[in-house]
Amino acid sequence: MLMLSNIVREVHNSGPFIHDFYNDGKVIHWIVDNSRDGMAVSAGKTEYVCRAIGLAEAAGFYKVELSDCDGHAKNEKITVISFRKGER
Repeated sequence: MLMLSNIVREVHNSGPFIHDFYNDGKVIHWIVDNSRDGMAVSAGKTEYVCRAIGLAEAAGFYKVELSDCDGHAKNEKITVISFRKGER
């Protein structure tokens, strides 16, 4: 099963962050592209290849977290995007 999707997040006073992600049935590929962000310190694309994804709740927002990612500790959680509670 191959599932593809993307999210474009506008950043206040800056350019958009583009999130492309897909699941090939074995791993999740999540690519963050901030190359259009004029304020980015290190603009470019970052790809995460991971075996787990979760949603964590924090004060006022939700965080999408990846774990068991190539090049990272198995139990390390990487927050790739967050949403304010009530945001649509």
